[in-house]
Order: sequence, then structure tokens, then C-alpha cells
Amino acid sequence: MKKIISIALAAVILVGISGFVPAFEEKAYADTEGDYTYTVWADKATITNFDSSVSGEITIPSTLGGYPVIAIGKNAFRLCSNLTSIVIPHGVESIGENAFERCTKLASIIIPDSVTAINRNAFLYCKSLTNINIPYSVISIGTYVFDYCDSLTAINVESDNPLYCSEDGILFDKNKTILIRCPEMKTGDYTVPDSVTKIEPHAFSTCNSLENISIPKSVSNIGTSTFYHCNGLLAINVSEQNPAYSSEGEVLFNKNKSTLIQCPGGKAGAYTIPPSVTTITDHAFSYCSALTSITIPDGVTSIADYAFSYCSALTGITIPEGVTSIEDRVFLACTSLNSIVIPKGITNIQFSAFDDCENLTAFVVDEQNTLYSSEDGVLFDKTKSILKLCPIGKSGEYAVPDFVATIGLNAFKGCFKLESIYINDNVATIGMSAFASCTGLKSVRISSNVEIIPNNAFVDCTGLISIVIPEGVTQISYKAFLGCTGLTSVTLPSTLTFIDNNVFEDCISLTSITIPNGVTILDESLFLNCKSLTSVTIPNSVTTIEMSAFEGCESLTSITIPESVTFINSLAFRGCSSLESIIIPDSVKGFGSYAFSNCTGLKSVTLPSGLKSINNGLFLSCTSLERIVLPDSVTTIKPSGFSKCSGLKSIVIPDSVTSISDTAFSSCPADLTIYGNAGSFAQTFATDNGILFVSPASPYDFGVYITSAVYNEEKGRADVSVLIHNAEVQAADLKLNLAIFDSDGRLVKVAVYDVPLSETPGGILDKSISFSYSADTEYCIKAFLWDGFNTLTPVSASDYYDI
Repeated sequence: MKKIISIALAAVILVGISGFVPAFEEKAYADTEGDYTYTVWADKATITNFDSSVSGEITIPSTLGGYPVIAIGKNAFRLCSNLTSIVIPHGVESIGENAFERCTKLASIIIPDSVTAINRNAFLYCKSLTNINIPYSVISIGTYVFDYCDSLTAINVESDNPLYCSEDGILFDKNKTILIRCPEMKTGDYTVPDSVTKIEPHAFSTCNSLENISIPKSVSNIGTSTFYHCNGLLAINVSEQNPAYSSEGEVLFNKNKSTLIQCPGGKAGAYTIPPSVTTITDHAFSYCSALTSITIPDGVTSIADYAFSYCSALTGITIPEGVTSIEDRVFLACTSLNSIVIPKGITNIQFSAFDDCENLTAFVVDEQNTLYSSEDGVLFDKTKSILKLCPIGKSGEYAVPDFVATIGLNAFKGCFKLESIYINDNVATIGMSAFASCTGLKSVRISSNVEIIPNNAFVDCTGLISIVIPEGVTQISYKAFLGCTGLTSVTLPSTLTFIDNNVFEDCISLTSITIPNGVTILDESLFLNCKSLTSVTIPNSVTTIEMSAFEGCESLTSITIPESVTFINSLAFRGCSSLESIIIPDSVKGFGSYAFSNCTGLKSVTLPSGLKSINNGLFLSCTSLERIVLPDSVTTIKPSGFSKCSGLKSIVIPDSVTSISDTAFSSCPADLTIYGNAGSFAQTFATDNGILFVSPASPYDFGVYITSAVYNEEKGRADVSVLIHNAEVQAADLKLNLAIFDSDGRLVKVAVYDVPLSETPGGILDKSISFSYSADTEYCIKAFLWDGFNTLTPVSASDYYDI
């Protein structure tokens, strides 16, 4: 099916000094053919997606839907991890950003000579790609195109390409003045050609088999992270005649050695930085995993982001007093660091500076530092009123000292060894993500003076079992407890008035919760995928149940919606597969799309009297729903309203309904009966769509229910017990109609019985119906009452029973 998409194309043409051609709009549409999804604009196709389950070799078609394929769009083949070989057809002009990212088994790809552009990250993480040929037509190659292609041995460019060339499998510009990318499987020693003046960022990154690199005097510009993550690199040697760069001890510096640019990743043991150095650049020592000690001279005043990240063997380091700032992730994943001294000159410490330093147990701050202090290995501001950072390796129990008023942003983030935290009542403020990813945390005592639980406060605290939110808290913010998979119990305070989006998402062990009176909105994805949730108490202060609030709560068997609720949004109860019945109060005026879709256990629904519309997919795939009565306020049944309700036997549609989508009952049973009044839109719809229609539909003053139905093999019949209630109000004699249907919805047998009034008030009738039974199929019996004077007029709803 084609989906129309508007694409605004503004053509701006300079006229003299000013003046524009007005913007115009052209229509484009999306379509599918086989495993391909594509868009068409100006009669040309761009591939936007491909079925990621396809494996092996493929040849991309040159046309889709009759339109020539001119582009591989952004992310089109991303994560197609089972593809081994791809042939791109002639006519394709562009390969989009991340087009083949993480095609991890892709060993070969043929790029035609119609391609002019290969965009950013196009082959990122194509770990099996061994070589690639760039045709003469390519005039644009984006950044990081071949990063993390672990098996790439050569990038070969056709000799007549006007902008690029290759030598020894390495990509250059045409004049070999710019070295763009070395393939990651390059081994041994490499000397940069004398013609090169610039080495692009990431040019040698993750070239783990290179051992020595020699840089000639011609190079005047080396990009950032050029030698990043070269784990096997032992030496970077620069020509003494180079005017911009130098080397000493196989380490790369600027010319006067005031800036240390890159230590080779294979350097091991202890290393002392020369005394001339004042600046250590970003990633300078990243992934130097064999370095155990680094001595920084007193003259260093600046250490950039990620400078020592992933130095996993580094056991200690001294920061010189001239350094004023510890930047973002400077010591990321330095897993052997035990403690670190913060000198007196430090005025800024980024909260992420020590992320994933899993054995770091203590910060020690120089007493002369004017902004920071430490106690028991924890970092505070100078006055100790703000707890800034707890070392990730801290273990066991921790009580926040009484002098602390604020717990800072990310203060305990990733402290996976902490089991218990006690927050004293002097604490009034907790920063965002303060306890995020404390996976070993089992219990937390929260200060009674805290009013707001901030964003991501306890996200991914998978060991947390229960928590009591104290009285006084008024707000629980975005994703505060998301992913707390061990959380079974939460006590919320009466003071709470706002619970933000996704707060308890993926709390898969949470079994019950009571929402306090005062909360007005159950926000988006509030309990999304809380798979063990069986009971929720919703107060009468709630007015709205937002999108996906209870989606995927597959253990929820019942829920009471208070009369204060006026709207239930899209997907609110989608996938609540254990929910068997639900009564929607008359206060509810509408539902979002798919609100109860995939509630496969839902058997009974009472809809509000003021409801106007059965929205898109409202009861889609509610496979246990057998009957439903629409209130006489409903005017519209939208697409897929009851689609795939494979158990639906009857529906009462009032005269108020004037619009029913063609797909409203798609994939419903063949024996579905629509009840309504003669001449109604429901009758017209039923007739047009081949659905059985029975009139009148309602009201029913009496009813019929099958209490049991068993096939008697010896007598070749079904013995049926039928309860008839309130029949005493009917003046005429009645007739009971029993009908047998097979699993394909075909009528097998019908029997009609007299029902004398004397037998019916609250009584059970035992009847039988003979038919030929086959063990290869399933049967259902349908029962309803007819007016004894006019056997074409039903006077009760039908009941069904599987035999």
C-alpha cells in the first residue's frame, strides 16, 4: 500500500540583489516490493529499508515499482547482519549515511561507476569486509566511512578518479597531499609518503596491527584521534625536519613538545611525560592498556577529554597542581585506579571524569583546595553541603553525612558495589541520575525533606527490591525507576501529585501499586512492560490515562477505572493479555488508537454511554472478546476497530453509527452476527460485507445463557443446558434456537424448541441437538430466543459455547 508523504522543495534563485522563486510542493510516496522499502520522488526510487532477516548474497534491483533506483538511503541496510555479498546496480548515484552500518558478515560489495557520493558512516562496523573498490565516478567520501572495518586490508581507487587515489591500499586525495584512511588490517611498519601535508581525523584509528608509523617533514596537519585505539602501535616517529611535529620516545608531540598529541597504544610499563609538556590532548593515552604508571610533569596545565580513557592497567597517577579542570571522561574505564589525589588548583571536575573506574575507592582532596573537599573517600564541595561524587568502587553501606544538604548530579552513578544508602533528613535536593546504575543497591532510605525525585534518579538499579517514597515528596520525575527489574514493592506518599513519563517502565517484578489521591495523570509509558503487575489502585483524582501507560502489563487481570477519568490515550492497555474484563465509566469521552489492542484475554467490556468513536485498532487482536454492545452515542467505527478479534461472535451496533471502516471487522469469524435495527447503517454495512445481520438488536429484557454443552458419542448428539432469565416479562410464547457451527464458521445443524413460559422464569432447560461429529474439527453451539409468533424476529442476544 502506498503512503503519501509531502516533501516541500524550496527552489531559491537569486534575482539581482534579492527576490525568490516561491517554494513548491511535490508529492512523494513510500512503497514496498519484496524485501525492499523505497520512496519515489520525481519518478526515481530511493531504497529506505531492507528486510534484516535476509541472509547470503543479494543483487539490488535496478528498478523498484518500475522506477529506476538512484540512491541507497540513510540506514537502508543498517543491521542486516546476515548479508555476505551485495551488488549495487548501475544507476545508483548515492550511498547514504550509515547505509550498511553493522552489516557484520558483509565480505564484499560492488559499487558501480554511477555512484558519486559515499556518505558518513556508510560502512561503519562492517567487520568482515576485506577490500573495497572505489570507482572513478565517486567525488565525495564522508567521514568515518570505513571505521571499525576490522578485516579491511585495502581501499582501492580507480586510476581515472578525478578526486581520489590509493597507494598500497590506503586512501588519499588525488594529489596524495591528504591521507584519508588506512585500512584497519594494515600490518607492520608504514611510512607516510613525502607528498602528504595533512592526515585526516581517524585516518589510522583502530589499526591494531600497525607497529610503527613514520611521519615525514611534509606533514603540517594531523587531525584529532588520528591514531586512536591502535592497540599494537609501538612507535610514532616524526622526521626531525618536520616544522610542525616532533617525536620523543616514540610518542607524538607538537614541534616544541609543549603538547603531547598521541602515545602509541602498545606502549607498556611506566612512562614519564617530558617536562616541556603543558597540554595533553584528547585521547592522547586512550587504550594504552599496558601502561601501569604515567608521570605528569608540574608544567602541565591542561588535560583534555578522554586523555587517559581505557588505560586499564594504570594503578596510580598524580595530577599536577597547575591543572585547573578534570575534563569529561578523562579517566574513563581506568579499572585499576584505586585512589586519586585532587590537587589544590582544581576548580572544576566533570561528573563523568571517573566513569567506569570500578575499583576506585577514594578521592583525596588537598586541604588547600578552595572549592572541593573529601571525607571517607567521597568528594564534596568545600563546605561539604554538597555531595559531589562517590567513587564507583565504594562498597557495602553508606550513610550520607548530616552536614550534606544536596546530593549532586550523577553523585553515585554506577556505584555497583553499594548495597545500602541512608539519606539523612537534612538533604533537601537530589540531583538527576544521582543513583543511576547502582546495580547492587538493595535498599535506600530517602530524606523526609526531599520534595522531588529527579529524572533518572534510580534508573537501572536492578538490585533494588523495595522503596518507600517519604511523605512530602510531590513529584517523581522522568524515568526515575526505569529498569529497576528487581523492584517488587513501591510505597507512594499521599503528598504526591505528579508522576512523569516512564517512571516505572520495565520494572518487571513490580506486582502491585497504589496511586495516591492527588495524582491527575497516569503519564506516558508509566508502567510500560511491568510484566508482573497484577493490581493497580487508581484514585478518583486521575483524569487521563496516557499513551502506553499500562502497555505490556501482561499479568494485569483487572483494573478499576474511576469516574474521574475522561480520556484513555493510545496503546494505554495494549498487550495486557491477562485482562479479562473492564468497565469504562461514563466519564470517559474518548480513546486513543489501539488502546486495548492485543488484550488477548479480554472477554467483557462495558463502554461509556457518551462514547463517540471506536478509534483505530481500539480492540485489535482481542481474540477472547466474544460479544460487545456499543452505546447509542457512537457514530463511527474506524479502521481495524475490531480487526483480528477471532472470537467475536456478536456486536450490537446502534442507529447512531453512520460510518464503519471497511477494515473494522477484518479477520473476524465468519459467523459474526451484527445486531441492529432494520434500515440502519449497520444493516447496510453488514449486507455489503457479507456479515449476518439480525434485527432488532436491543434492548433485551431477557436473555439466554448456555451453562454446558457436551457431545454424547453414543447417541450422536450434543446435550445442552440453557439458562433463560427474565422470560416472565414476555407475553408471547418463546422458541429456543440452537445452531452448531464448525471451526471454519460453517453451519452444521439447526434445531428449534418451544419454550413454554411456565418453564422459563429463572429456569434451566435441558435440550439436545443431533449432528455428525468429526474429531478433526472443533464445534461451537449458538443459542438465542425467538418470538413465538414471528420466528424471524430474535428477542434476545445470542450465547455461544465451545463443544
